[in-house]
This record gives sequence, C-alpha cells and structure tokens, in this order.
Amino acid sequence: MSIHSVVRRAVAGLLLALCAVGVQAAESSSSGVDENPKGTPEMLVKGARSSNTDIRRTEDDVQPYVVFDTEDIELSMAPDLQTFLKTRLPMNQVTTSESQNLSGIRSTSTVDLRGLGEDQTLILVNGRRMPGISSGSDFSQPDINGIPLSAVERIEVLPSTAGGIYGGGATGGVLNIILKRDYSDMELTVRYDGTFAGGGAQRRVDAVGGFALEEGRSTVMLMASYQDANPLYVGDRDFAARARALQDDNDRGAFTAQDDPIHGYTTNIRSVSGNELILREGMRSLGWATAHVPLGYAGPSLDGGAVFAGTAGRYNVDLADDLIGNRLSLIAAPTVRSLAVNIRREFTERLELFVDASRYDNRSLRLGSGPNADTLITLPEGPNNPFTEAVQLSIPFPNYDVTRLPTRSESRTEQISGGFIVRLPRAWTLHGEYSWSESTFAYSHPTALLTADGRASLTDGRLDPLSDVNAYPLELSAYYPQAAWERAIVESEYPTQLQNTTLRVAGPLLQLPGGALRLAAVLENREQYTGDQVQTGYGAGSTEPTYTYHAEIGAATESVYTELTAPLVSADNGRAGLRELDLQASYRRDEIKTRTRPLGEGTLIVPSADGPFPDVPFQTNKVTGNQYTLGFRYVPATDVTLRLSYGEGILPPRPIQLSEVSYPAFFVSFLGLTDPKRGGTFVSGATVESFTLLGSLQLLPEQSQSWSGGIILTPQSVPGLRLSVDYTRIDKTDEVTALANQSYLDLEDSFPGYVVRNPLTPQDEALGYTGGTIRELNTGNVNIAHSLVEAYDFQVDYAWDTRLGEFAAHAIATCQTSLRQQATPGAQEFDKVGYGDGPLKWRLNAGLRWNLGALSVGWNMQYYDASRVYASTASASSRAASILGQGAETIPTQSYHDVFARYRFGALSGFGRGLLDNAELLISVQNVLDDSPPIIASASSYFFGGYSPLGDARLRRYSIAFTTRFGL
Repeated sequence: MSIHSVVRRAVAGLLLALCAVGVQAAESSSSGVDENPKGTPEMLVKGARSSNTDIRRTEDDVQPYVVFDTEDIELSMAPDLQTFLKTRLPMNQVTTSESQNLSGIRSTSTVDLRGLGEDQTLILVNGRRMPGISSGSDFSQPDINGIPLSAVERIEVLPSTAGGIYGGGATGGVLNIILKRDYSDMELTVRYDGTFAGGGAQRRVDAVGGFALEEGRSTVMLMASYQDANPLYVGDRDFAARARALQDDNDRGAFTAQDDPIHGYTTNIRSVSGNELILREGMRSLGWATAHVPLGYAGPSLDGGAVFAGTAGRYNVDLADDLIGNRLSLIAAPTVRSLAVNIRREFTERLELFVDASRYDNRSLRLGSGPNADTLITLPEGPNNPFTEAVQLSIPFPNYDVTRLPTRSESRTEQISGGFIVRLPRAWTLHGEYSWSESTFAYSHPTALLTADGRASLTDGRLDPLSDVNAYPLELSAYYPQAAWERAIVESEYPTQLQNTTLRVAGPLLQLPGGALRLAAVLENREQYTGDQVQTGYGAGSTEPTYTYHAEIGAATESVYTELTAPLVSADNGRAGLRELDLQASYRRDEIKTRTRPLGEGTLIVPSADGPFPDVPFQTNKVTGNQYTLGFRYVPATDVTLRLSYGEGILPPRPIQLSEVSYPAFFVSFLGLTDPKRGGTFVSGATVESFTLLGSLQLLPEQSQSWSGGIILTPQSVPGLRLSVDYTRIDKTDEVTALANQSYLDLEDSFPGYVVRNPLTPQDEALGYTGGTIRELNTGNVNIAHSLVEAYDFQVDYAWDTRLGEFAAHAIATCQTSLRQQATPGAQEFDKVGYGDGPLKWRLNAGLRWNLGALSVGWNMQYYDASRVYASTASASSRAASILGQGAETIPTQSYHDVFARYRFGALSGFGRGLLDNAELLISVQNVLDDSPPIIASASSYFFGGYSPLGDARLRRYSIAFTTRFGL
C-alpha cells in the first residue's frame, strides 16, 4: 500500500472518528462548550463584520501561510495587486506582467505560485471564487487588478497544494484576498505617482467608508476608486536601443540570417531567395543577401542603387520612429474604476441577512499592437527595383497617425451575492448564500491598415520605399481613407458567468482538553460558462465585417467539504515537552462536468452578429476528485513550534484540452506510423473509421500531493523575534500533455481507449500479430507527464522598542531548489529552476520600519536571483546562440530599494482642523538608487522589450498619497 493511500485512509478515519465522538458528546452534554471561534469561517463569527467565508489563517497555522496585512499593503505604494504580489511575495514566480507584454492586448493580473502555471494557483476574494477570463475556447485566471489596494484588509497565501480545503485548481496553492468591511467613518485618499525620467505617471482617488443604522443592527459599507495613467513609450527609455545594439555587436549574423528583414530606422532589404543581391546596373554583386537604406538617401533613381554597396551585409538596427519602434507603448496605460457595497441587517439575535455587490473595471490602452503586417512588402523584379530579383523590405512608417491606432482592452468583473446567517443553539451557525458574477474581457485592435491600393503604391513606383522615409516621408494619406481606418479593427467580447450556491455549517462538536473540536462543512454547487460569443473583425482593405462564432463552453461542479480543527493541548493545560498540540483534517469531494465542443466546429464564420448560429455538437467530460488535507502543529517548548502537513489536489481538464478535433481517416496514411503489434507494418488509413487529433474527452484530472514541514522559533531571550523555516514538496502526476503520434502506438497499453482495434483474425495470429487492424485512433492529450517542486521558505520578523522609537524588521525569502518536469516515463527530465522558462532559485523581500510617535520611516528591498539566458529545453546550438548574443550565460542578479515616510496628524484643534484632522501623508520613492533592469539581447525580427521584466520600466519614481478621514 502506498504512503498516499495510508494518508488518505488516516484522514478519512480521523474525520469519521472525530465526528462520531463529537456528535455523541454534543448529545450527552449541553455545557462546557468552548466559545472560542477558532476554526469557524470568519463571517460566521458573532460580531465580526468580515465577509470572508474562509477560516481566518495566520503565519502560525498548521500549514505555512503567508499573510499581508493592511499596513504591508499600504506602505508598499504598489499601483495594483499584480505588482504588490510580484514584488512582495517570493513564492509568486511571475516574471512578466501582462502590462509589460508589448505584443499583448490586456493588462490583467497573473499569479503563479511555485512556477507551475497560473491555472494551478487558485484566486479567491473573501473566500469566494471569481469567474475566470474567457478566450472563447478556454478560461484563464481571474483578473484582480481592478480591486484597489485601499479596499484590501489582508491577503492570505498558501503556497502549497490546497485542494483538500479549496477544491480543484489549487494544486500550486491558493491566494485569498479579504476586503475591508469594518468601517464606521469615511476615508478619502488622493494619490499621485510620478517618474523622475518622465512618462508613465499615475493618479488615483479612493473612497472607503461605512456607517451603522438602527443602533448598529444595520451596517452599510461603500467603496469607490478611480485610477488612470499617462502612457510610457519605448522611446522614453533606452532599453530597446541598448538591447538591439548588444545583439548586433555580439552576433550580427543573428539578424541577417533570418528569413525576414528586421524592422529598423530605415528600410531594411533582403533578397527573397536568400541569394546575394545583384544590382541591375553593371550586374554588380553586393556579396550579401542583405542591405539597408542609408540615412538621407533620396532613392535609387539617382544612382541605380550603387549606395547599397556600402550598407550590404548589415541591417539598420536602430529603432524606427513608428509604432513598432519608439512610439510603441512600453507598458500599458490602465484606467481602473471600482465600486462596491455591502449591506448587513441583523433581524434578531439569531438571524442576519446580507447583500454584497461590486464592479471592477480594468481598462488599458496601448499603441502599436497590430499594424506589423503593413511593414513587410515584397518588391518584385521590375523598373522600381534596382536588384535583379525580388526583394523583401521592412519599411518604417514614421508618419503613422498614432492617435488612430490604439489597442484597447477591458476586463470587467461584476458580482452580486446575498444570503443569511442563522445562529443555532450550542454556538453553531448556518450560512446559506447565492452569488452571481460575470467577468467580461473585451478588446479591439487594428489589423493591417494599408488599403490594397496603398500596398500596391509601394511596389509600382508611386511611392519609393527604398528612400530614407524619415527624410523623404511617404505620402500615405490618400491610402488611409477614414472609412478604412474605422473598419480595420478586430473587436471581441468574451463574457464568463459564474453562479454559486453554498450552504455552510460550523460549530463545536465537543470540548477537548485544549479547546473546542470544531467542524466546518460546506455543500456547494458551482456553474461557470461562457455563453455564445461573436467576434467582429475586418480583413486588410476590407469594407465588410467578418463574424466569428464561438459556441458556449463551461463547467459545473458539485462539492462536499469538511474541515475539523482539534486543539488537543493548549497553553492552559500543557506541560513540559507538550505545550500545545493542534490537529487539522479536511476532506473535499468535487464532481466536475465540463462541457466543450470541437475546436473546428465550435469556431465558425456566421452571417451576422445575430446569427443564425450553427447547431454545435457538444462534448462532455465528467471527473471526480477526492482531496484530503492532514496536518498538525506541535509546541514542545514555549519558543519552538513544529508543523507538518500533507495535502492532495486535482486540476480538472480544461475545455481546450478536452476539445477533440476529428479529421478524415485517410489523414492517418500521411503520418508515417508503424504498428508494433503488427510487426512494425505501415499504418494505413484504409481500416480506420475514426481519427481524432488534439483534445481528448478521456482525460482525467491531474493529481497533486504536497508535503510541508517547518519550524517556528520565538526565543524568549529575544522578545519580538519570530523566525520560521518551511520545506514544501509538490509532486504532480497525470499531467496533461500531447505525445508524438507514434508514441500512442508504442505506449498503447498505457492509454486504454486511444487505440481501438478490430478483432484479431486467424490470419493475423498466423503472422504472429498481437493486435487487429486499427479502427479508431486518438492522438490527442494524455495524462502522463510529471512535475516535482521543492522549495524552502524563510520568514523573519523582529520588533523592538528603544528610547529613539519603535523598530520593526522583516524578511521573506524563497529558495526553490527544483521544478523538475518529465513529459513521459523514461524521457529526459528538465529542471527549470534558474532557466529562462522557469522560476528563479532565490527571491527575497526585506524591510525595516522606524516609528516615532506620528512619524514612520521605512525601507524595502526586492531581490531576484540570476537566471540563464536560454530555456531549460533549449538545444546546444540554441544555447550557444543565446550566450553569444547576450555576451554572457546569465542575466545578473537584481535588487531594487524603496524608501517611504508617513506622518499621521491625529486629532487637531485650531489651524488645520478639518482637512488635516486625523489625516495621513505618505511619501515614497521606489527604486531610489535608479537601478536599471538588466538589458536582454534578442534576435527577434520585430520589436521586443529589451529589459528584464523583473524590473520596472518607469525606473526611479515617487508616490505622494494624502488620506483624510471624517464621520458620516
């Protein structure tokens, strides 16, 4: 019997035994019940004004939680939750945010605990799931960037498998954002973030407040926030120019060896055939397949192109002054609008009703994403071409009207929920709730903008692309009629709805020596689906829209969850060697039914936005997952705590992984497959009746087992010091992957149902065959890959008082020693830690704070370890090319330092009373040393960021926030 089976049975047995004992004790006794609410969901605690449906977690919990409080969040001066978690939470292995993605179309958030992928980090708000963002054929992580930091009370993070508590999708961990709900006054904050180097300024106004009615029986909490930002362009920083120059200096051939000429400040030229360029005048060979237009050149009509002899073999690598160069947005400019209201009404001592409603609207605008197709022009052999063969040109367009070319995106989340809390006898509580929420991701971006006649003008001589278009601008206005600009837009809107019905019960089962044995149990029904969607777009030069229909996808989940908290020994009855002992056990069963559709049949062109829509054959996958968590916390001495926990989790198959695509059976004949059960004979499509590619409805959930163990030290000899070290191991099996087509036959017995055969005939047996001819073949996704994560987490907190004031120091660090991944048993295993496609080995955040009366001054540092410039799976030649271009094997370590000062005015009289009464002024300088992020060389044909995204492109920046409070 495996250790995992033993643990499962132990958890199940413990749950049953404790429940049975508890029920028996409750029936036999009505007294002695401990009223301590530990182990009860926070919103069910009597008198609590929280809406958090999860049990409150702490750093000293049985499991290794990381908790950020209001002070941590406020003093960070982060612009959004994405940035806060990226810089302050070392277990979050995100390197690039969406707003830094120059080719992206959104500025939504991403959290990736341990580097396993964003789909394996569960995001909760007040203990509730948020709807994921739809892409039309799949779901991704919810967007939390619309939630203002001023509305957040604390953030609880469990960076290990948490499926036994939180359900499917928490294989890498869970993050719970708890919003403020305990306000009796209004708080107004005005904030401005600026940069010393210019560009990228941000402004924000937050208002949060609450009031009570009917002598406190009714409470109302309101929150509103608005934030916007100025753009920051590539030309505002020198990262990209330095990165291009670095690549060109170290490995010039990386640019000239590509099939397409790169985009530069002047037109770059490459022969279509790859042969040496030959000038028609004098049949002179330039000796190279590449060249570029020199600065100030008026065109080959003056010299027949002789000037290109001086530029042959090189491209112009300077950035163009256009939307793929200096005028491209370096980071997205967000506009965030948020609004939330919470109403609670206590009807009796035992009955309470509540309603929550919120809307988070995160919009971004960037310039430059979209028109790349216009820059590549093939100039055919002819009178306008000075060369003897066709050449391909990459043409800068510095006279684009940039105001007409924005890419806009909007991530909007709306939620409303309502429910009741009933306080039952014996300190039990019952909570019922229904919530509806919808996330909508919408975007519009330009496609190719030149009309067909405009593209022809560059090849037939009306416009000369072989001149310096900066000195001799191309007159393009005639080829950009307003109607074409307005229509050259792709517009998409992807809504996702989430409906959740839950019933919770919590309370003490019996009194143990250390306190009350408490049970929290939940029944839940959750449905998430997209609905039918239509995407509107226009082709190059087209005046008629195209409508692309995406059929509905979704998933329905039914869950049963129980969690027991058992304080066996407490400080009140402990003794030497056994001061405290807590046990925690949870069990969750999820039944998940996912509805998807074939990719080819579910994404179709329809006549109009209103249909008619095709009748799509839906596909369904149903899986069940039983997930357990077991942990204990043991305090042998006053200043030492030991903890150990085991957890299981599942990751259900995603719709995109399930979507099967059927192909005609005769395609099998073109795959070159051989059948090992039929003597290695060629597999013909003649006998195949069904052939499926890509997805597979036979997929099972990915499995995860996690061990965490650690020690917490609070030495009495050093009051105020807390030190913890925790080890986490996450072992993932049955991960979804796609194999080479031949592998499905070679490993046929490992994947029942993927290869279905006709009966074995006597003739087959006579030939020694062990399988009949193939009737059905599925070469889609399979559960076979494996990952292993190992990491050490360190937390230090130390507070001490002196005659000069109060001091507080903190540090949190992660050393991730492995993220080993293996595609198939026996295949090469790759450890991604420290590589370009994996997590960093070390990430650290540390700070020091000094308080003297109303004044607080502090410092914070973010540290990021070095990483290799190539991916873990890169070939030897690819690694050598990356090292050559960078001039080094690694991107160096990075550290950034912030300082802040805060003054709280307190209650004033006379001058300053009113606006400054109980007000607060917070000033911060981020990246105070103005450290530039490392430059990263790239041989990309088009534009790339050019800097390590672990740094902030805004460089040194400052923030000023003023908060005033007043009664309602």
